[in-house]
Amino acid sequence: MGYRIIALVIIAALVAIGYGFQDMSRARRRKAAIANKEAILDQTFAGPTVTYRSTVVTLPFEVVLQGARARGYALTAQTQEPGNVKILIFERVA
Repeated sequence: MGYRIIALVIIAALVAIGYGFQDMSRARRRKAAIANKEAILDQTFAGPTVTYRSTVVTLPFEVVLQGARARGYALTAQTQEPGNVKILIFERVA
């Protein structure tokens, strides 16, 4: 019985460490996206209609919205998907 408790504690610790590394990885990826936001936004907004998938590792919603406005686009539709994923649809304003 004592070994089971020790095994459960070790498993719980490993899971917690795994989640910690995952969070650090997400933060690092989002920082990289923010550092390259102008290039990402220029590449993304290059057509009459643009679909952007916003996740926890991509540019934040507010940054994409500001970048779209600065490039002459308006948000026309938005959906929320499981896992904190937003699908944003923009159209170029005439």
